[in-house]
Amino acid sequence: MSGRITKIVAVCLLFLNAAGLEAQTAQEFTYDSKGRRDPFVPLIGQGHQREEDGNLSGELRLEGIILDPGKESLAVINGKVVKEGDSFGPYKVAKIERTSVLLSKENETFSLRLPSQK
Repeated sequence: MSGRITKIVAVCLLFLNAAGLEAQTAQEFTYDSKGRRDPFVPLIGQGHQREEDGNLSGELRLEGIILDPGKESLAVINGKVVKEGDSFGPYKVAKIERTSVLLSKENETFSLRLPSQK
């Protein structure tokens, strides 16, 4: 009987030790994104809200440009494809250039630039 109790106690100690190691490992783990977006971080931060047309308010980000000087150039702003003359929320796409897009809102004009390549 005492041999059986010893085995039970030994198994319990092994389980407790293993659970302690798992908890310690989980606390020390950090995700290495290797330059990519962290899938565990929400796409919309706490300070941003979606507008009615689905665009993020607060920050505009130029993600890409397809320049076609002879025809219709396109730009990607916050995931939406736009061309010159299109409206983007309260903004109008005034001009698409090689590395930037000019946006206008009422009497203001400003430029969104592509992020620099590293």
